[in-house]
Amino acid sequence: MIRWSYVGSRAALLALVWAFFAFAVDPLARRAFEKSASRALGAKVTLRKLNTRVLPPTLRIAGLAAADPSDPMRDLLRVEKARFSFEAAPLLERKLVIRAAEVEGVTWGAPRKRSGAVRREPPSQASVALAKWAGGAKDLGLGGAASAKADLARSYTVKPEDLSSVKLARALEEGWPARFDAWKKKTDAFDAEGRIRELSDLAGKAGAGEPASRLAALGRFKERSEALRKDAAALRSGVEGELAAARADLKAVEAAKAADLAELEKRLHLPRFDSERLSAYLVGEQGAKRLSTALRVLAAARKRMPSKGEPSAKEAARGVTVEFPRAERSLPGFWLRQAKLTGSAELGTPLAFGGEAVDFSSNPPLLAEPARLRLGGGADGRKLLISAELDHRRPTPRDVLEFRLDGQSVGEFTAGDPASFSVGVGAGTADVSGAVTLAGDALSGRVDFVEKGVRLVPRAAGLDPALARALASALEGVDVLKVGVVLGGTLQQPELRVESNLGGALSGALGKALGKEAAARAGELRAQVDRLAGERVKGLQGQLDARAKGLLGSLGVEERLGELQKRALGGGKPLPDLRRLFR
Repeated sequence: MIRWSYVGSRAALLALVWAFFAFAVDPLARRAFEKSASRALGAKVTLRKLNTRVLPPTLRIAGLAAADPSDPMRDLLRVEKARFSFEAAPLLERKLVIRAAEVEGVTWGAPRKRSGAVRREPPSQASVALAKWAGGAKDLGLGGAASAKADLARSYTVKPEDLSSVKLARALEEGWPARFDAWKKKTDAFDAEGRIRELSDLAGKAGAGEPASRLAALGRFKERSEALRKDAAALRSGVEGELAAARADLKAVEAAKAADLAELEKRLHLPRFDSERLSAYLVGEQGAKRLSTALRVLAAARKRMPSKGEPSAKEAARGVTVEFPRAERSLPGFWLRQAKLTGSAELGTPLAFGGEAVDFSSNPPLLAEPARLRLGGGADGRKLLISAELDHRRPTPRDVLEFRLDGQSVGEFTAGDPASFSVGVGAGTADVSGAVTLAGDALSGRVDFVEKGVRLVPRAAGLDPALARALASALEGVDVLKVGVVLGGTLQQPELRVESNLGGALSGALGKALGKEAAARAGELRAQVDRLAGERVKGLQGQLDARAKGLLGSLGVEERLGELQKRALGGGKPLPDLRRLFR
């Protein structure tokens, strides 16, 4: 007999389970993805559609849009649709292993209708460092160039008490004697001469007399010479450390002297128009924003691809999941085993690309190979190549990214600050290439941008007319824009150095516009600073050289010990196996 109450309750439960997975899982997963991705990127991430399927295990997404944190009215990335196929067996262990993926309709830099800004999180160390650098690059001081010649005519005397280099040199003059006198007392107490005389007496006894007394003298000679050598080495190491610190003090005075000169030039409205600084002024702010976004994405990715090492204090407090090895190799919680990638990037006009991604996982040390990405494509004279290798299998992760885009059309844009001085860059065709390495936290690499067939138009707001004409003349024959960005520093404290052909051209034009009067006045300032600080540096250097010669000279015992050893072994009748004492 069928118990309908039993069957009905079970059927109702199954219906509820089915309804949950059919109507609730996908919306919940979509919202969870949007929330976590937005938090990691620092800008709004939205997903129009997310659909899962159990048999076969499949995930489909559509309408992915990730805003650019540095420009919330543009999207950093858009994906029209993507499909991911999962292996079924690992799902029983709550692990995701993607065996195939297809991505289509990729777009970079598209404008948004609404801002993608989110509630701002505290800025990262890298963002703070880059913003500070960009602010310094923007503060070029071109506005002061108009009044530079008038200021040059005014007399200006450098006061020693205003120079930080002179203050620092005075402090060293007062502090160095006590530091060196302390080491002089130590070398005097060491009494190298007295100990050498004692060893000389023992060498004489070892070189003549009865074998037994010679052997005893040799034993004492060996023991005391080794003690002298060891004590001298230790004392020499300390003296050399003190001398190295003193040399660093002198370098600090030189750096302070350069800072003094820069401050004086700023007060006198003498802009420093060197090529590198001009290049940083023109394109540094945009480059810093792009790098800040890239480092934020990379930092977020590293959190999800931990290397093999000790857990952080935060992880230790809350606990971490440990995947223990079994008879066969354990699987990570997430593993993109091998995915064929196809799609098109909207780079002005669509550019089809294809490639693959292999071994991206949440626990790289469990895998035999590093994560790799290869993409390539081309159309209408354009060529795109991207390759990346992320090796997080060891305590020190190493990420390498290389990319190249040739023949890309670029629209008009403005370099510099329109409120002061800027350069309008006309439309042209550009080649972009770069190689970036992150070994541990050490950042290194270079990115090059070359745009051909451009027209450059300088724009000077309120600038001296003669200066504006000089700048325009410098760019008349330039139809190629070359920009190089050199990366350094660390993931938390990145450093940038910008090079460009515009910087060199504008630097020469500005130097001529300021004229010989500016160069002469700058030379006078430099001479005054060199005289006031340089005399003290010269005195300090002489003091350092004299102290070094005296302190190290009193510790030069090696040559004399060698002579005494030969004397101890060379005199009298040779003894069997005597030289073994000094092996």
